[in-house]
Amino acid sequence: METENFIQNNQLKKKEDNISMILPNNIKKYVGHLREFDNRYIFEYVSREKKIKESFYFSDLGNKENAYNAALLFQRKWCQNNNLITNIYYIINNEYVIVELNNDKKMKIDLEDINFIENYNWRIQNNSIYPSTFKMDESGKRSFVLFYRMKFNTNKIHFKNNDKLDYRNQNIIVL
Repeated sequence: METENFIQNNQLKKKEDNISMILPNNIKKYVGHLREFDNRYIFEYVSREKKIKESFYFSDLGNKENAYNAALLFQRKWCQNNNLITNIYYIINNEYVIVELNNDKKMKIDLEDINFIENYNWRIQNNSIYPSTFKMDESGKRSFVLFYRMKFNTNKIHFKNNDKLDYRNQNIIVL
C-alpha cells in the first residue's frame, strides 16, 4: 500500500507500454547546491565542463518559500535535461523495478524495495560488482553497505539466475 501511494504521488516522466519512468524525490540524487542568502536562493553547479549559477529572489517570487520552491524546481528540471540524476528507476509491468546505476549498470528490485532506492544513492563502487551506498554507523563513521546486506541482513545469498544485479525475491536464496 505504501509503495502504491508513493508511485501514485510521484512525478512520472513518461509512460510507454507498461514501463513507467520515476524521478526520485530525494534531492540528494540531483547534482548542484541550493544556497540561501538574505534575499535569495542560488542554485549552483560547477564541473570541468560547465558552471551554472541561477538566482531566485524572494521579492521577485513573492516570498522566501516560493523562491525556494522555484529554485528546487529549476534544479530538478536542469538535472533532468542534462541527465545528471542518480538512480532514476523504471517500474516494469507494475511487477518489478529497474534502477539505473553508474557505468550503464542496472539492477532489478521488487516494488516494495523502492524505499531503499529513494533513501540512498546506489552505485557500483571501485572494483565491486555489487551495488552499495555510504551509511553512517553508530559511531558516526561512514562506510560502504551492500544492497543485499541492507535488504536481506546477511552476507550470504545466492542468485538463482546468476545475475548479480537481480535482487528480486524470486531470484534470491538466503544462505
